[in-house]
Amino acid sequence: MVVNGCECEPYLTCDHRIMIEKTDQLLRGIRIALKATVQARDDRVEDNKLDAVQAIAAKLPPDGNISVHAVETKYPQAPRRC
Repeated sequence: MVVNGCECEPYLTCDHRIMIEKTDQLLRGIRIALKATVQARDDRVEDNKLDAVQAIAAKLPPDGNISVHAVETKYPQAPRRC
C-alpha cells in the first residue's frame, strides 16, 4: 500500500496540514488499511514538506512496518499554447 501525501497543485496545503496536525489519526488510518489489505507499507510525501515527513517519522512504530519517504516536488503542467 502506498499512501500519497503529495498535493496536486503548488498552493494547496490541506494534505500537508492534515499530515502535521492529525499525524496520530493518519497513522491509525494507515494501520487499519494495512490490516484490511496486508500489503507493503510505504508513505510518500513531497520534499518541500519535510516537516510532514518528520512529524510522521517521529510517530512510526519501531517495528519498521510503516515507512515515510520524501519525493521530488513536481506538479503537472499543461503545454503552453500561443
